[in-house]
Amino acid sequence: MIHTCLAPASLVRQHCVRGGVLCSARRCQRVVLHFTVRGRIEPLPITELPDLATPIVTLRPGTPRAERVALGGILVASASAVTFLLWLLYFHHPPPTLARQWIFLPQLNALLNGLSAVALCTGLYFIKHRKWRAHRVSMLSAFGFSSLFLVSYIVNHALRGDTPFPGVGTARTVYLLILASHVLCSILALPMVLTTLFFALSGQFKAHRRLARVTFPIWLYVSVTGVVVFVFLKAYAY
Repeated sequence: MIHTCLAPASLVRQHCVRGGVLCSARRCQRVVLHFTVRGRIEPLPITELPDLATPIVTLRPGTPRAERVALGGILVASASAVTFLLWLLYFHHPPPTLARQWIFLPQLNALLNGLSAVALCTGLYFIKHRKWRAHRVSMLSAFGFSSLFLVSYIVNHALRGDTPFPGVGTARTVYLLILASHVLCSILALPMVLTTLFFALSGQFKAHRRLARVTFPIWLYVSVTGVVVFVFLKAYAY
């Protein structure tokens, strides 16, 4: 058996078989094994490591301006959304007659937050086990649940405004601390989630991984505390 290893540089480590023994070839992009049949050398099929994913958003190489425009658009959209939500929470006062409509929305909000948290944890499991496609599906599902939550949240507060917490003492203190951290992390999470998603869909996986390490715990915290806030309001206000 003849062993041939081509090594122009992208992968850190590749395994191949030489004479039935596992060996390591550093900085090896692909492995080509040949075997002799009646004096001829025949190539075996080439197998390569799977890509992380196929980019959905294609940026032309050498155009950083397009990336800056996209990231600037994310920041502007996030700032506009946060400004609108703060106005909806603290300055919008709908008529009391609207409060009796669609009373199921708080429960729906909690359900969507819970589904987002489950999808995030599932996506983390898949990426730890190098199941790239399943990871992408899970994270897009989490983004979809969070987007539906945002729509339901806006409709709910447009109908009935902010719900005051009637509890007192320790319960009120704990609720206000959780609510404050939930709101602050939500403001941070929106542009971070959109930017992390943009890096993934455009194939910029190194930037995606670096930012995802920060985005993931904040996003998960927002989803979980959204359910916790509902539980407090369910126990004391609804």
